[in-house]
Amino acid sequence: MNLTGIKAESLGHLGLLAGTIQDLGIMEKIDAQLGVVEGGVRYGQRVGAMVLNGLGFVNTALYMTPRFFHDKPIDLLLGENVSAAQLNDDSLGRCLDKIGSYGATKWYSELALDVVRDAGLLSRSAHLDSTTLTLYGDYDTEAGAGPVPLRGYSKDHRPDLKQVTLQCVSLGKAGLPVWMEALDGNSSDKKTFSKTVKRVDSFYQQIEAAPAMCFIADSALYNEKLDELNVDWLTRVPESYSEAKLLCHREIIEWEMTSDSRYKVFEYPPQEKKERWLLVRSEPAYEREKETLLRKHEKLFDELNKSLWHCSCQRFNCEKDAKKAVDKIIEWKKHCYIVSYDILAIPKHARKGKPSKDARPVNVYQVNILGIASHLIGVREKIQTLGRFILATNVLDKAKLDNESMLMDYKSQGEIERGFRFIKNDTFGLDEVYLKKPERIGALMAIMTLCLLVYGLTQYRLRDALEKHNEVLPDQKKKPTKKPTLMWIFTLFSSITMINMLKGKKKRMVLNLQPIHQKIILLLGKSVSKIYLLPDNLSFRDIELNQKTWLKWCGI
Repeated sequence: MNLTGIKAESLGHLGLLAGTIQDLGIMEKIDAQLGVVEGGVRYGQRVGAMVLNGLGFVNTALYMTPRFFHDKPIDLLLGENVSAAQLNDDSLGRCLDKIGSYGATKWYSELALDVVRDAGLLSRSAHLDSTTLTLYGDYDTEAGAGPVPLRGYSKDHRPDLKQVTLQCVSLGKAGLPVWMEALDGNSSDKKTFSKTVKRVDSFYQQIEAAPAMCFIADSALYNEKLDELNVDWLTRVPESYSEAKLLCHREIIEWEMTSDSRYKVFEYPPQEKKERWLLVRSEPAYEREKETLLRKHEKLFDELNKSLWHCSCQRFNCEKDAKKAVDKIIEWKKHCYIVSYDILAIPKHARKGKPSKDARPVNVYQVNILGIASHLIGVREKIQTLGRFILATNVLDKAKLDNESMLMDYKSQGEIERGFRFIKNDTFGLDEVYLKKPERIGALMAIMTLCLLVYGLTQYRLRDALEKHNEVLPDQKKKPTKKPTLMWIFTLFSSITMINMLKGKKKRMVLNLQPIHQKIILLLGKSVSKIYLLPDNLSFRDIELNQKTWLKWCGI
């Protein structure tokens, strides 16, 4: 069979992402920011190429894209007149330089705000957090245009490597990052969070459509300078504060039940502060921490028992030395256990063998352990503090932010943390930075954050479409869900390929499209349908699916 003039192209899930990029006009917005390129690939197309490469399930450096696109339908994904050879290191490097000269934070924040606003996803809740990205290479540590690669506290447990810090602000329940900053590798959240809040607030005050934001962060935001921020905030109070420690150890508390039965809350007004504190008790956390505490308590008993046995086998020259030795063992465990003992005086001759008639024995001293008992009061006090944490806010008006909303908003902080885990996922390899010029690091970090934005937007669009059309999809356990993860959808699309007939009557065909794929494509809109070559008249009524046969849906 003659296959000359036929090219197989790998499409997979890339069409889903490219459709989101096209529908939201991301490439056109980038061109408007960075300017027009005459006689070459547009800056928007270059950035789009890096985003698709970063989300392409290929564990390679983000900016090495020519090999990635050599078997992809690049004209459908990025537009006409673009070839894989044009997306080389020089082309993409100049794009990173252009972003760097524009200002990585300014470029990304303007773009993300425009995209999120067009998608109608602006919200009041702004979640702030940071992570570190490991650098592979010997980068210069002198201050330059971008973040300085330095050794610092490594969240990746690689203290031997230099790193940079990525700080993001995400909005709403979709967890879409609308602000990013590339900071030095040794940056401290306690020092940088307040500065970031001021910069973000100043930026958003210039936007008419932007709502007044309430900044939500972990305990690194709570410090003495918090009163200087002229914004609404919600954060966790460190237990290192004496008043917070007393509140967590409080015995009699009139808990207020929430709609989520797993949580109880107690409102507390701190002294001499215009704040509202909320003591939260999490039942799942309580059970988990209690089990851990009891396990450690049992392990500690074994260690104590063993240490005391060794001590009781020793002989001491005086009672004082014996008491000092056993008290040293008990000291660091006295909050958990009570040890009763006495000191025995044992007569002993100085020499071995039968003593002479006039020889007098001298006393040596031995510790006699009488018993070990749990310190019930100390253990009980420790157990009653488990599963508790304190939230604080300067929003005193409950009509604006009630107690339960405080808890729910803080729980949403997990969205930005999941976003960071996505960036650091080995499957994508987005956190592996290999660059010849350190000045490009900040720009590449902006591209990484844009990958997270496109991923989040695509997932939100799919879930929103499922809700509007009252549809469901199968999850990994073959059960119906309206909130599938986009990672799972990517897996379902891994077998999608395209045949491109280059000679004669040019024609393209998409292979391995099952009804489940067609349904997902229709949910994501016309741009995605066009990339996967679905007929214009295809509708949900044409796709017959039975929820009882999930395996057939997926073509497994």
